[in-house]
Amino acid sequence: MTASDTETPGTIQRIVSATARGLALAGGLCILAIVVMTVAEVISRRVTGRSLGPVDELSSYLFAAGIALSLAWVLENRAHIRIDILYARLPGALRIVLDILSLLSLTGFAAILLARGWQVFAISWSSGSRSASTLGVPLVLPQGVWLAGIAIFLAVLLYYCTAAGLALLRRNPGWIVRHLSPPNVDEVVAEETRDLPKHGAGGGQ
Repeated sequence: MTASDTETPGTIQRIVSATARGLALAGGLCILAIVVMTVAEVISRRVTGRSLGPVDELSSYLFAAGIALSLAWVLENRAHIRIDILYARLPGALRIVLDILSLLSLTGFAAILLARGWQVFAISWSSGSRSASTLGVPLVLPQGVWLAGIAIFLAVLLYYCTAAGLALLRRNPGWIVRHLSPPNVDEVVAEETRDLPKHGAGGGQ
C-alpha cells in the first residue's frame, strides 16, 4: 500500500466528519429555534392571550430540516438505533456481514427517499406551490433543505459503502468494526464517563 493509498481515505474521512459535524450543528440550531418559538408562543398566549402566528407550521419545517441535516452525523458516529441482542453473540465474521448488509439496506432506503423527495420538490417547483397558511411559504424552501440533507446523507453512505468494499478487498475487517459496527458496552460506558475525571477534579478544588 502506497502513501497515497493511506492519505486519500484519511483526507476524505476528515472532510466527511467535518461536513457531518457542521450539518449536525445546523440541525441542532433548528431544534433550538423550535424550542425558542414554542416558549415564546406559550408566554404570548399566557400574557397577552394572543398567538404569535403559525408556530406549528414553522416548527414542522424546522423539525424536518433538523432531522435531515443530522443524519450524516448520526451515521458517522454509529448512533443509528440497531437491535443487537443477537448481534453481540454472533461470530465476528458474521457480524461484519450484518454490518455490510445494514449499510447497504440503509443506502437503498436513502436512495429511494431522495428519489421520491426529488419528485415532490420538482412538482412544487414547477407549480409554485405554497403552504396553505397566512405565511404562504414557498414549499420548495423547506423541501429543498430537507432534500439537501438527504442527498448529503446518501453521499456519506456511498462513501462508507466504497470504503467498506476497499476494506474487504484489503482484508481489513478492523475498519468495518470501527466505522460500521454498533458501539459495544465498553465504548458506550467510555463515552458516557469520558468527562467524569474532569468534573471530579473541578469539584475537589
